[in-house]
Amino acid sequence: MVNIVVSAPPPPGIPVITSPPTNQVAIAGSTVTFRVTASGDPPLAYQWFFNGSSLSGQTSETLVLTGVQPGDSGTYTIRVGNPGGSAQASATLTVNSQTSVPTVVLVSPTNGASFAVNSPVPLRAVVSSDASVSKVEFFAVHYVLAGSPDTGAIFPVVEKLGEDLLFPYEITWSPSATNRYDLFSVVTDLAGQTNTSPNVAVSIVADSQRPILSLTLSPPNFSRLRTSTVTLAGRAADENLARVEYSLNEGFFQPVNGLEVWTAEIPLVPGTNVIVIRASDSAGNFSDIVRTFIYVVLSPLTVVVEGEGTVSPNLNGRQLEIGRAYRLVATPRAGNIFAGWEGVEEGANKPALLFQMQPNLVLTSHFIPNPFGPAAGTYNGLLFNSANVVPEGSGFLRATVSRSGSFSGFLIVDSRGYPFAGRLDYRGEATIPVVRRPLRPVVLHFTANLTNGSGQINGTATDGTWTSLFTIEKRASLARTRQILSNPFLAFRRVDSPTNSNEVKPVALKASGALIFQLLSAPTRFSLPAFASTAGDVPLYFPTVPGRLPVMGFAQLVYVYSGQSGGEIVLPPGPVVFPGSP
Repeated sequence: MVNIVVSAPPPPGIPVITSPPTNQVAIAGSTVTFRVTASGDPPLAYQWFFNGSSLSGQTSETLVLTGVQPGDSGTYTIRVGNPGGSAQASATLTVNSQTSVPTVVLVSPTNGASFAVNSPVPLRAVVSSDASVSKVEFFAVHYVLAGSPDTGAIFPVVEKLGEDLLFPYEITWSPSATNRYDLFSVVTDLAGQTNTSPNVAVSIVADSQRPILSLTLSPPNFSRLRTSTVTLAGRAADENLARVEYSLNEGFFQPVNGLEVWTAEIPLVPGTNVIVIRASDSAGNFSDIVRTFIYVVLSPLTVVVEGEGTVSPNLNGRQLEIGRAYRLVATPRAGNIFAGWEGVEEGANKPALLFQMQPNLVLTSHFIPNPFGPAAGTYNGLLFNSANVVPEGSGFLRATVSRSGSFSGFLIVDSRGYPFAGRLDYRGEATIPVVRRPLRPVVLHFTANLTNGSGQINGTATDGTWTSLFTIEKRASLARTRQILSNPFLAFRRVDSPTNSNEVKPVALKASGALIFQLLSAPTRFSLPAFASTAGDVPLYFPTVPGRLPVMGFAQLVYVYSGQSGGEIVLPPGPVVFPGSP
């Protein structure tokens, strides 16, 4: 036996109206459209009704009524159905019998008014009937001349400023340029008909008047305060006053409380507080009031002395004002030098220290035994760039270093001489400018080895367009120089040539121990006086006219003399060494 079960199909989904028609107001003679959106299993059937009666032929999602009249006012219903059921929704239509378009008038601004550039201009319109208004638009017209003033034509330029859909009909306009404008508004009713207001003439002018700003509450200027905040109050006035704000110690401006009558409670920082109160108008004009207050907060200073020296005045352990400037001077004892401050970022290498007090500040002054004794003496040498020997970057340098680390000397560059002076720091370094008016200064940087007594000072020279290196060597004693000359064997190596030559010879020994050489290829040319180093080489610089490369290089002197034992000692010539060589 076979059992057969027949199942009926499920009922279709009942329609659901997802977007019903909306209530509408129309003017007689206009066109009205109702729309509906529904979901459900197809097919969906639509039927529109007016006051409960079906409308013949109106069986779609949209109902369009043309040329409506007051008698068409009432309730419009849409019914959506399918085999599973139906759903319906209703909306009302109100048709006004008014056939004339509403009139519109600009009541703000008034005719002939003037406003500053970038200031807000309020525009407000009044219409004769709000019931039929769709929107109110606002426009500005200015005029431009095309062609010459005599024969050219004037054309209007119309700019829409904005619109408003609801009462009260108003916008705000901020003109950005000076000009004369005709303002007007246009009202549009529900039937799409329009009406235009009469023109209102306004002038936009440059505003050069600064706001009036005054203080009504403030401590005296430069007061020393013990509280962490200060309260200021005042008044501001201007036809186009935009804002009042304050700035602390050149920081960002912050708004105060209020505008024409304002107050500000300003937090202070320890030390000096410079407060700027500023009132600004919409045209960019502003007025400032500046007040300075000292917020007094004390903190202990610790001064530590490392080495042999003293610091004055004695502020160690004293309670000092945070933010206030103080001065200390470090003085080394005999045989010692000042070697720098620790605990500050600026002025650390100068004995006289001007510092700003910070919370719980610790300053340490360092003194070391004088290291300049072995470095004291006179040095000379050449400067040039071995990769690019040019006249303006080639020269001769002489410096005399004292036992205190001070030095003075002269620089010859491009056959011109310039004096200089300075002081080595405790590391044996110094950077000084050499003035060459009207040319750019040459900046010299010296590095002396204070630990091994090498008898050399290395450095760089630059005017910003070229950079050269130099090594200046300590001069030999006069007796040693005479020994060198007693049995000379001479080699000369020019800085612009890789080979040695014998094109120079010594022709004079001055009482100071400086040597003068003659250039054999040009017998009338003589070198600048230069000292021989203890190693026996002499930096030679033969000046020429500016702009031409001088002859310059190193003469290597070799000498023979008898020692105390009676034996003969011969110093080998060795390589010629100059700055930048490998």
